[in-house]
Amino acid sequence: MNAIKYIFLISLGLIATAAFAQNGTTVINRDEMDHVLVIEDENGKTTEKTIHARDSLKNLCAKECYLSLKGTDEFEYVEEGEQIVFLIVDGHLVVDVGDD
Repeated sequence: MNAIKYIFLISLGLIATAAFAQNGTTVINRDEMDHVLVIEDENGKTTEKTIHARDSLKNLCAKECYLSLKGTDEFEYVEEGEQIVFLIVDGHLVVDVGDD
């Protein structure tokens, strides 16, 4: 019984930590031109942010969201608590897999 209580308390602590952690979603623009990033939150509200050439935007999603480049049909989904780095390369938003 004590083991179950211990596991419950640890799980509760991890959930609380995740809930208050800042989302580390980052977008890095590798292109030589500016782009407009469209962020749609979990309630459907959209925000547009300009990301300048060779610049980055950090901590973009407080909760889950969709990211896309204005004028494209491509989008990426970010779950709450995910710490993902996206790259803008040749006008496309892609997940950074760290191979470069």
